[in-house]
Amino acid sequence: LKIGLEKWRSRLHQAQGQGATEVGRDIQLLRRYESASAQHQPEAYAGAIDCFLCSEMRMTQVPRVARVARSGVHIHTITGYHHTLFEPPHVQHLAQQLEATMDAAMEAANVVSAETTPEVTSSVSVDSGSLAKNP
Repeated sequence: LKIGLEKWRSRLHQAQGQGATEVGRDIQLLRRYESASAQHQPEAYAGAIDCFLCSEMRMTQVPRVARVARSGVHIHTITGYHHTLFEPPHVQHLAQQLEATMDAAMEAANVVSAETTPEVTSSVSVDSGSLAKNP
């Protein structure tokens, strides 16, 4: 994260004038993130983790996430960054990637569920004019 902070400091010096306030807020946000991140000790997670990261964050965050994900990390590189992520066209790109990832996870969960859940069957028979359900 030190590299990231230095990168933002450099951007602040380059941005003198218009946009400097936004870059200053970015630096404050990055400092807070760095502080919180240093204090947080994530536990191991048995499943895979899907990370949606802009290209700027990809290199700094993947190793940290990979340490706790027992079944691997799936990286989805998104366009934009935190100031533009929820603006067109970036928000549409993120939505498409989220939808595809959730669909794949649901499909995988259904396959696992079908493989591990015993099939329940029942039959209906007619006996002396009455219906009886047999498990």
